[in-house]
Amino acid sequence: MNTLPKQALVVWVFAVVIGGVFAQFSGAQAPAAPQTAAQAFRNVVVLKDLPSEQLVPTMQYFEAALGVGCNHCHLLARDLDDKREKAVARQMILMVAEINKNSFGGRHEVTCYTCHRGSAKPVGIPPADAFRPQEPGAGREAEGLLDKYLLSLGGMDALQKISSRVVKATATDFAGRKVAMEYFSKSPDKGTIIAHAPNGDIVQAYTGNTGWLRIAAGQPRDLRGDELAAARIGDQLLFAARLKPSLTDLRTGPAEKVGDRETNVVLGTLYNRVPLKLYFDKTSGTLHRIVYYVETAVGPLPAQMDFSDYRDADGVKLAYRWTISRPQAQGLQTLQIDQLQQNVPVEDSRFARPGAPMASR
Repeated sequence: MNTLPKQALVVWVFAVVIGGVFAQFSGAQAPAAPQTAAQAFRNVVVLKDLPSEQLVPTMQYFEAALGVGCNHCHLLARDLDDKREKAVARQMILMVAEINKNSFGGRHEVTCYTCHRGSAKPVGIPPADAFRPQEPGAGREAEGLLDKYLLSLGGMDALQKISSRVVKATATDFAGRKVAMEYFSKSPDKGTIIAHAPNGDIVQAYTGNTGWLRIAAGQPRDLRGDELAAARIGDQLLFAARLKPSLTDLRTGPAEKVGDRETNVVLGTLYNRVPLKLYFDKTSGTLHRIVYYVETAVGPLPAQMDFSDYRDADGVKLAYRWTISRPQAQGLQTLQIDQLQQNVPVEDSRFARPGAPMASR
């Protein structure tokens, strides 16, 4: 049973890059069978019936909504109840749940962020300059922008000629600490990501509509539907090739700037599950930002991936540098591709769910 110690660096990096799998905590292993939060952790009161793997992203949502860290409510021993803020947080969780149940049919219409807006103390009076009219939309159809994106990468024919991709990369966190990563992609729908952690490899893989995660020598667990959908976002090869048929509710949003770039914005839902915003360079059509949202017990938690350093490889362009951020403290990482191979043999065993613990390399 765990007490929620600090996050291990490597799992922060790995979790953000692969999208669907949120930060695990050092010393914790994926359970052999599904557990509730009360079964996996000590002194969980209000969220006791929550699936254990959803507790950490729910805590991250609280951090983002209030602009605080773990120590706002918790002592170093996370299970203790010595801080008044923890008692208040429990009351607020129940209050928000009651509002949504009675007024919105249980949907997450009201969340912590509705009032807090990134501040521990909600502000009840809007500033005088709060209203800003939105700019008009980009004026182009969403499907046309997706077509331009595919052409910017070399076109669908060029993408379909890439049957596999093997990437070695280095992930760096906000403090400059580094972790070696490996990516394996195989058409039409197989992907594996490995983070080489000091205490054992952290591996996530998917094949079609199923996937799994294993932390070091722990037992693998199945990916939830939102994790599986979001995990595919981190695979540049397969994400680009299947993006258009995988999006529903397509529409354009107001034009926005990403750094110094003017971008067209496309909104939609990926795999009928994950809300998504795509930011395409107005001139080149290349993708420079993705913002997606994964549900937690108290509301959607956003993640952002920025792409740069586009290079040509075998007639297909891809971003060699990613900047990945979340609204929590310490939620910024970069990933740089060090080595790339395409159309090389990749055994199906790379994606198969393991039966025995995997030792660190």
